[in-house]
Amino acid sequence: MCHQVVEKTLKCYWCVCRDDDPPYIHDHKKIAQGCGLFTKMSEEQLTFLERIKPLNIEARYQEFKDEVARTLNRESTADILDKTKQLHAWILERMKEK
Repeated sequence: MCHQVVEKTLKCYWCVCRDDDPPYIHDHKKIAQGCGLFTKMSEEQLTFLERIKPLNIEARYQEFKDEVARTLNRESTADILDKTKQLHAWILERMKEK
């Protein structure tokens, strides 16, 4: 769900900044580029987007479930959750600026 939290928050930002609807895609990078957030993101945030990219594949394609699950443990999952909360809050703060 962390992937979707970030995706939906980016799309929400898109709606605040633009008059058109966000695209029906799941690619955080493309959404962030389209709404103007990509160039404002830190290297850590951009790296995190790449890190959680495969998590959407796991949710949508059962055959990748085991492969993705092997990359996760209690520590990495807690880190992903923490970074998701931080990025979510950061995007919401950018929305307040609009």
